[in-house]
Amino acid sequence: LAVVLFFLWHKKRSVPYLICFSLFGVYMLTAIDKVFFPIPLDEHLNDPYHLSAWARISLMPFYFGGNPSARGIIEALAYNVLLTMPFGFGIHFIANIKPKGILFLCAAVGIGSELLQLVISLLISYPYRVIDINDALSNALGVLLGYLIFRLFGNIYIRVTESQKLEHEG
Repeated sequence: LAVVLFFLWHKKRSVPYLICFSLFGVYMLTAIDKVFFPIPLDEHLNDPYHLSAWARISLMPFYFGGNPSARGIIEALAYNVLLTMPFGFGIHFIANIKPKGILFLCAAVGIGSELLQLVISLLISYPYRVIDINDALSNALGVLLGYLIFRLFGNIYIRVTESQKLEHEG
């Protein structure tokens, strides 16, 4: 993150942009840590009786396997939504995303995180995480909710600055 910030500073980016980029970068590093790590690298992974990487994939929406508790389901969905809400809110401070592009971004974040978990599972030949369509859907919902909150705050900001006759950028 420090190297990227130095490069952006060298490219004459504004201080507010660098601050927003720093905050978004810390968020992204934290999210990556929660989604992908730790990756277990044990000697038992080569056990031929161990599950294959394909064994823990759930592609059925709104099916939560076996008999999970309602609380467990709600917690899992809420954590996935909360994980990606800052992405939907913060991406607009560092990149110019058109409103039509947000739906693609929602799908890309949701599906991308699960696909990367699958790739890691295939590389280590062990299903270290459950690849679940419900996680992808709730991640996408989190990005969308973050975007809607951003738009709400943006509209409030514009109305306040206009009512106070203050100039604003962006």
